[in-house]
Parts: sequence; C-alpha cells; structure tokens
Amino acid sequence: MSNNNSKLSKQIKTAKKKKMRFQDASLKNTDSQKQEKRKLSLMEPNRNGADDNRPLSQNAKPWNFLAHALVPILLIGFILRIIPIKWGIPIDPFIRSYHPDEVKVLNSILSFPEIYWTTKTWLVYGTSIQYILGTMLFPLKLFFLKSLNLDFEYYIFVSIFSRFASIILGTGCIYLTYLIAKKSYDEKVALLSAAFLSVAFYHTLNSALITLDVSSSFLLMLNFFLCFRAMETNRLLDYILLGIASGLLVGTKIVLGIFFCIPFILNYLKFFYPLSNTDTGQFSLLNQTKLLIFYLLIAIIVFIAFHPHIFLDFDKYISFYLSDKHNFMDRTRTSINGILFIWGKNTIKSMGPFLPVFAFFGVFLKGKKSSRNRLMLLLFLGLYYGFFRWFLDPRYIIAISPIICIFAAGFCIWFLNQKKLFLRYIGIATIIIAMSYSLYWCISGISLRLNDTRLSAAKFIMQHIPKGTTIGISGVSEKYDWRTHSWDYPKIDFRRYRGVNFLNEPELLILNSNDFEKVINTLNSGKLRKNYVLPETHYKDWYKYSAPSPRIFRFYDDLLVKNKSSYVLLKTFQQKVNVPLEFAPPEIRIYQKML
Repeated sequence: MSNNNSKLSKQIKTAKKKKMRFQDASLKNTDSQKQEKRKLSLMEPNRNGADDNRPLSQNAKPWNFLAHALVPILLIGFILRIIPIKWGIPIDPFIRSYHPDEVKVLNSILSFPEIYWTTKTWLVYGTSIQYILGTMLFPLKLFFLKSLNLDFEYYIFVSIFSRFASIILGTGCIYLTYLIAKKSYDEKVALLSAAFLSVAFYHTLNSALITLDVSSSFLLMLNFFLCFRAMETNRLLDYILLGIASGLLVGTKIVLGIFFCIPFILNYLKFFYPLSNTDTGQFSLLNQTKLLIFYLLIAIIVFIAFHPHIFLDFDKYISFYLSDKHNFMDRTRTSINGILFIWGKNTIKSMGPFLPVFAFFGVFLKGKKSSRNRLMLLLFLGLYYGFFRWFLDPRYIIAISPIICIFAAGFCIWFLNQKKLFLRYIGIATIIIAMSYSLYWCISGISLRLNDTRLSAAKFIMQHIPKGTTIGISGVSEKYDWRTHSWDYPKIDFRRYRGVNFLNEPELLILNSNDFEKVINTLNSGKLRKNYVLPETHYKDWYKYSAPSPRIFRFYDDLLVKNKSSYVLLKTFQQKVNVPLEFAPPEIRIYQKML
C-alpha cells in the first residue's frame, strides 16, 4: 500500500513539473512574439504613411489626444458663430436690419404658409430652408398672431430662432467636413479641416445671419457625405436619402445643382474602373442605372414640393432671373486674366490669404485614402468657379469653404508626415499661421458688428437733434434713393423728424461712406465730362445702371471736395475696418446747415 502511494505521489510531482515547463515555454513564446512585433512596428511606416523610427507609442500619443479634439473644435466654432447673433435684430428701437438680403429670406419664413402657393417670394432665392423653418414655426405663429396678436414679438422670435438654426447648420457643417475629410484622407486631415472651417472668416461671420450661404454649405457637405456612402453601400435607402438631400440643396441655391453630376460620374468610375473586388464590379450596370434614376426622381420631387411658385408663373420666374443677370452679373464682364484675379481676390476676402494658397498646393498632393473622393471635390470646385466666372462674390465662397479647408489641411498634414524634422516644423508653422490669422479676422469682424456705427449714429440723433428737424439722407441715384439701401443708414424715427430730399437743403444731412467714397473716386477719376456729366459707358459701375445725376455730383463736390457748401460737420461715426467684412459698418457723417 505504501509503495502504491509513493508511486502515485511521484507521478503527480512529475506531471506538475511537465506542466510548469510547458507554461514557461508558453510564456517565453509569448514574450518572443511581443518582442518580434515590437521590432516590426519600429521598422514599418507609421499609420499615417510616414517612415518614423520612433516607437509607435510616442507617435500615437499626440494624435490620440487630438482624436478627442473634435468636440472643442465644434465648441469654438459654435461660440464664434453665436456671439454676433443679435447684430441687426431690432430688439433696440435704434437698430434696423443691416444686411440687405436677410430681410428677403426672413419675409418668406414669416409669411409661410400663406406665401407657399403664390409668387410673392423673392424668386431668385430657393425656399427649402425658409419653408422648413416656416413649418416648424407655424404652431407658434398661430399662438403669437391669432391668440395673442403679438406681431412684433413674433418677428423678433422668428429672427432669433432662424439665426440660431443657421448657427447650428454652420456648426454641423464643421462636423460633416470632418467626416468627409476622414473618408478622403485620414484622421489628422479630418481634424485639421474641421479646425480650419471653425475659424473660416465668412463662414463664421455669416452663420449668425438668415441668409442661404451657410445653409448651402451644410447641405453641400451633407450631399457629398451621403453620396460617398451610397457609393460604398449601394443600398436603395442611401440613394433615397441622397435624393432628398440633393432636392433640398438645389432648392436652396439653384447653382448648386451642378452637384447632380457627381453621383453619375462616381458610379461610372466605380463600375468601369473598380478599385477592388468589393467595388461596384459586383453590381450590374442596369441596377446602377435604376438607382441613379430613382435618386434623380426623388430630388426632383423634393425640389418641386418646395418651389411651387416656379410652376405657377414660369415666365415670371425666368424674367426675374434674366433681370437679375442683366443688373448684376452681366455688368462686370472681364477677360480671362480678370476672372482669375477675381477668383483669387474674392476667395482671399472670404477665407484669408493662407487657406486658399494652402488648398491650391494641397490639390496636387496625394492622400492615403480614396483618390476618387478628392477628385469629386476638386471637380465640383472647378465647376463652381467656372459657373460664376467674373461674378464670384466673396460670399459665394462660403458654400465651398469646407472643400477648400480640406485641401488646405491635406497640404499642412503632408509636411507633418515627412521624415525630415525641418519639414515637420514647416507643417506646424503653416497650421499656426493659418489658424491665428483666421481667428484674428473672425474676432475683428465680430468686434465691428458689436460696435456698429449706425447704432451709435441713431442714438446720437435721437438724443441731440430736436423734434421736428428736417433730415435729408444722401444717396447716389435720383431713381433709387436711400430707401433702396436703407440698411446702410442709421434708423431714424420719421414720426419725430421730417424727411426731406437731401438736395433740398434740409437742416440735418446724413452721409454714408459707401456712397460718398464712390462719388469722390469718380470725381477724381477724370471720367466726368463738362458740367458733371458721366458717359453712359460708365453706368455699369452703379446699382442697376443708375449713375448719379450732374446735380448729385455737384452736391458732393461742393460739400466734400471744394468746401463750398452751407453745411458744417457736426459728428462722425467711424470704426477702423481692418478686415474685409461683408457689409461692414460704414462711416456715418452728420452735417448741420449753417444759419
């Protein structure tokens, strides 16, 4: 019995020793595998495509930190956009709307749904955003107007609500830009693209306005995102969503209908030139065609639903467009060199000098991910610039600002991914310069709007000018007087004062720098003939070809150049405008007639 026990104990000890040897061997194998992986990781390029002999842990830390930077980027973009939200909203009796186009959009929201089945809207503007907001606000409209009869309060509420909606869309566009850049490049470029857009000058300052430029940029980025996703999944649902988004896009700005070519070109490329086995080579051409036709039909239905006024009086719609084309677009024709100069100048006005330059060079650099996505973004940029030609206003750049930011970010990150240290420093410098300059422009623009000269002038008139005084507001056209551009002047209560034509020697005279500076430039240009007659060849330089008459030229010449007028300068309201802000506060001069 004892022998059996001793044998059993020996067997147990032997089994334990074998198990321990096996565990030791496993641990050694695991350690060797880890060491081998570590050696391989040190030898292979880092995740962003750059060869780097430093441990991956050191490379990953900063970008792991930046992976959490999207939220603060969105927060900064939102804060910069919401600060000037009250600019030009008549909460104060001395304030009027200071943006000429905002009122047109706001009226469509306020008049919904009564305006829906009419042609009373501003016909050259899409109405998708206005009617969506009008639908959302309709229950409150019934409450404010029908139940409480609070017309003015409803106007203020709609103004603030609509501006806040625009701010949300502007901030949402930052996030969509991040997603598209991530699909087209990588995480680094995506984050930097979002950061650039968060401080893009016009995109930031116009987000707090009820105009259609920022909402157009949001819808454009939404269309690109849904388009890229539809190409990946080929699901009917994704094409339906893309059709809805495209209908809203073209229903916000008709020119953005050039986006419709993007899904068709992408489908063609994916079918005939598949990049991999998972590309659309597995789908039939017939199936692809059906999806695209379905997408197009959905977009057309959505567009018609939001624009019945086009079909109620199509001739009126076309004549309105042709009239606008004649009055604004046709009068600024220029040469090819002139067009290129306008493109560069107005893009820089909209985004600052650095981001457009970086984007130009970034176009030629390769990214890690889909080259097709980048090609489609670049194609849209080319079509967009080509459509406007010489009439590319700085505000029109807002819609394509996200795309410019993506290419600019790709340029900066290319430097950061290089092996040489001095190239990485160049990348860091480009980012710091672009961000700092854009932020400076944004802060300067916000400051100008928070300290508007027209508000100060309106308060001065109310506090220092006696009741019953005759007041004349200057202009540059006898056909289109100051009321055509009332947003450019201080708000005056003409129930308290008497309005008089500025040429009829009122007691108080109000001048605006947007008017008198242009007149002075013309007086000094040598264009005028005898007796202040301007040749008709120069009429195109003035609003709707309505140039100043000889007596208007003479009035400004006597007052501002020759000092032969019977008026003396009473007060000047002026802000130093050091950034190209759209509709910046003008210099306001108040003159008093000498007794």
